Amino acid sequence: PISSLPFSITQAGSYYLTGDLTHGDGIGITVMADNVTIDLMGFCIYQAGGSTGFGIVGHNDNLTVRNGTIKGFASGGISVSHGSNMVFERLRILENGTSGGLSLMWSEKGIIRNCLIHKNGNASTPDHLGGIRADGEYVIQDNVVVDNYYHGIYAVDSVIRNNVVRDNWGSGIRTSGSLVENNTVLSNNGRSDQANSGLDAGIQSIYSSVIKNNLVAYNGNANIRIKQGASTGGGRNVIENNNIHTSYVGIYFQSQGNVYINNRMSEHTGTNVLGITGNTNGGGNIAY
Repeated sequence: PISSLPFSITQAGSYYLTGDLTHGDGIGITVMADNVTIDLMGFCIYQAGGSTGFGIVGHNDNLTVRNGTIKGFASGGISVSHGSNMVFERLRILENGTSGGLSLMWSEKGIIRNCLIHKNGNASTPDHLGGIRADGEYVIQDNVVVDNYYHGIYAVDSVIRNNVVRDNWGSGIRTSGSLVENNTVLSNNGRSDQANSGLDAGIQSIYSSVIKNNLVAYNGNANIRIKQGASTGGGRNVIENNNIHTSYVGIYFQSQGNVYINNRMSEHTGTNVLGITGNTNGGGNIAY
């Protein structure tokens, strides 16, 4: 049992909270072993008055965290680096600081599902963090990601589906090489009404994403932005069967070699489709 903080886990096994736990400065739970499951049992770990520290930190494989709340940690909610095969489910990650809600940098292969990620990050948060940062081969589904600073979801080479992503300061979803489907992406990047000022959008991809069956609306610069990559050049994105409305631009292309098919676009104050030539209108796109 975990009955007080700070707490260090040095052996594989299952661990659980016995009640709500409050912590001052520093890390709440440190994981130093592979093959660990932490069940918060519906309870909360909360930082009260501290100026540094994460809720949970690890550098390990096969970590599972589930069933509870991580709130108010100055440095961020959960941070795992150089790990793999992880599961995060049924969590409320709320009002954490600089590194955002769930940061999985240099970590790969995992599942993030049924979580509420709300109001994480601050003015010092870098633009590659925010609500969820996952570096590769994740399934990110059935989450609510709202009002985070910077991006809502930043993930590459992943499946991103059935999420509600809204009111985040930067892009709602920023990705490449991913399947992005059946998400509701609203009112992100509310900083500007000019499509060429800033790099963010409701959904943003550089290369090889399939973006389909999403509702993408009210996002500040552009609803969907296909960006030129610094090294890859971008391209090979498919934008299909989305409902896209109410922004400055509907789909903004900054690279060539992409295709858009069967999208519905309306109420863009600039234009429905903007950008460089060399992209394919595959037909069935309706502007109304």
